[in-house]
Amino acid sequence: MEPDKTTVEPAAPVKAFTPAEEPTYAKSGLTGSDLFNRTERDILEITLEDGKTYTVDQAKAEIKKFKEGM
Repeated sequence: MEPDKTTVEPAAPVKAFTPAEEPTYAKSGLTGSDLFNRTERDILEITLEDGKTYTVDQAKAEIKKFKEGM
């Protein structure tokens, strides 16, 4: 006997889309990066904490915040 072809099996639940996390970098990785000019790297050296990691966007925000406070 052939299986009933009129029944449809339920689809697997769809997982919610989660965007990939941005990579994070240590202070030394950001202060040694060519993404920032010499002045920006000096600002990062002052504003970022050792032992923490930051995204590039967070580093740019720290630079902006520092410049606005001058």
